[in-house]
Amino acid sequence: MPLAASPLFWWHQMVRDQDWYSFYSSMAEFDRIVGENRRNMESHGNWRLMREGENVNRRQAHGQMMHCPAKNAWIGWFYNRRYLGDLTSGPEFNEQENIKLLLPGIGEGEYSLVIWDTENGRALAEDKITLNPDTAIELPPFARDIAIYIKSI
Repeated sequence: MPLAASPLFWWHQMVRDQDWYSFYSSMAEFDRIVGENRRNMESHGNWRLMREGENVNRRQAHGQMMHCPAKNAWIGWFYNRRYLGDLTSGPEFNEQENIKLLLPGIGEGEYSLVIWDTENGRALAEDKITLNPDTAIELPPFARDIAIYIKSI
């Protein structure tokens, strides 16, 4: 479903009619936990999704990463491309699994990691991890989308 870039009156009616409120409350909770102001972040294009040593086809799964250099933090959103056109569909999407995230630009060190279930509004995993530019972060299987937060500690 193609959507305009800025919400007009029809947008609010569509959110109500499609009952998309759970998506907004889930992401609002993620923002509250993360506590980052995205206006201070920049798009971070130096990342890759990998499966069994190969790049994941962007027609299957894709995403967006943002980086806050001042706090050495990253926020990411990864989604199943098949679900983008229809937010109301159920679990008939092929689940994306065995995907790893590579961040070649990340510095070596200790990081906190939060992997967020955007549909149910809860953390799937919270951990302290050691990363370097060659480390792959294993993402849990997802049918629609997930969000992640990585911050230097």
